[in-house]
Amino acid sequence: MTGYLYADAPEHDWLAVATTGRVLVAQVAQDAERIAEVASAIDPAASVQTVLEMLTAKGLSNVGPFALVFWVDGAMRSNGLGVIVRGGVTVSVVTDDGTVVVSSRGVTTWTEQVVENAVTFTVDTGAGSSDAPLLPLTQGAAWVSSIRLDSDASESGDEQKNTDAATATPRRAPQHAEPKPTPEPAPEPAPEPAPEPESPSLAESTEETRVFHTTTGVKPEAETPVAPTSQDEPDGYDYLFGATVFRTVGSAAVEQPGDEDEDAARPAAPATHQQPAATAASPAPASPTSVASTPASSTTLGDHDGNTMLAADILEARRRTQAHGAPQGTPVATSSPQPAQPTHAYVLELPGGGKQPLTAPVILGRAPSVSNVPASVLPHLVTLTGDDISRSHLRVAVEGGTVVVTDLHSSNGTHVVAPGKPPQLLRGGEPTPVIIGTVIDLGSDIVLRITEA
Repeated sequence: MTGYLYADAPEHDWLAVATTGRVLVAQVAQDAERIAEVASAIDPAASVQTVLEMLTAKGLSNVGPFALVFWVDGAMRSNGLGVIVRGGVTVSVVTDDGTVVVSSRGVTTWTEQVVENAVTFTVDTGAGSSDAPLLPLTQGAAWVSSIRLDSDASESGDEQKNTDAATATPRRAPQHAEPKPTPEPAPEPAPEPAPEPESPSLAESTEETRVFHTTTGVKPEAETPVAPTSQDEPDGYDYLFGATVFRTVGSAAVEQPGDEDEDAARPAAPATHQQPAATAASPAPASPTSVASTPASSTTLGDHDGNTMLAADILEARRRTQAHGAPQGTPVATSSPQPAQPTHAYVLELPGGGKQPLTAPVILGRAPSVSNVPASVLPHLVTLTGDDISRSHLRVAVEGGTVVVTDLHSSNGTHVVAPGKPPQLLRGGEPTPVIIGTVIDLGSDIVLRITEA
């Protein structure tokens, strides 16, 4: 639970409005209308942009000094702390590496900064004494000369969440462990776990239904059940329209007559006969794991007609091209690597030779701002100098494993040059996917490049 400690201000000059994940400290000078506007920031559903629009509704010249601090509750250390300061107020942020002081001295509008690895912070208006007593505040409004985040309260809240999660897991463990001893007693609880021992047999029948080659391989051995095998025998593509079974694109090929001979020669085909089904009950723990792995890998492709190209198909085609030198391992590679598709890490090369990992959205410009994003999204801000660079010029992010570049309605526009392609002018506000090796030209000889980490 978030808690604050503040020093009271009898002169009623600075009003602090604190809620979960956000603190606003503004100078109101006993103006009733201004007090009502600042107090409206108590709504936790209001975004950072909404609060800034409220503060600047009467024009920039009528905006008094203020400090707005926002973060994701419970993840301030990992996601960062957003700070917006105007006027003589200062914000001191304690991080794992030291103390960072954010102020707007010498700035016409306000100062924005995202502080990483933040632990706690203090907003100081400079109107009070350092030895003033501190009063607790959970949520609400108060007249303050300074206010800081109570790190002990926030850390205790995180520890309580961890202990609740730790105590919740042992309660679920006995539920999975009870089905094993339940066959011995005969009370009423016994019927509930009784259906669970039947699941291995159902898993075996499901395995026989999905392995079409095994069913056709048993056909020549069993002479009596001729009628059932004739019904299950596939005819061209008809076997694809039976029970809904998720399959890879490679398994949708038409069976040739020679396939039955090859399947009959395999030692695994006789193992699915009805008589060995009784003996297969002993190694039942091994069969559920093999069956469970098949649907887990197939569900990633979705249920489609085989003609739709998905993102997973493109990644799979790229992986097959890289491993084309081993044709014998191709059938095995199509089934095993699908559950764990690699996630590529991308890096943005900056003009000075620096590199910015694309672990979070990156906003580049002459004075990049985070005022147009919700409090839950904290992008990295990169400052660039140039006559053709706008305040917030470009946004680069990774969405769905693809790098997406968006021109933030800049004055002079942005050009992207893909490998082997002519330059392309981005439309303002329209996300555009790019590939590795793409060059981004912002003007004023500011050139960026997308590379792979």
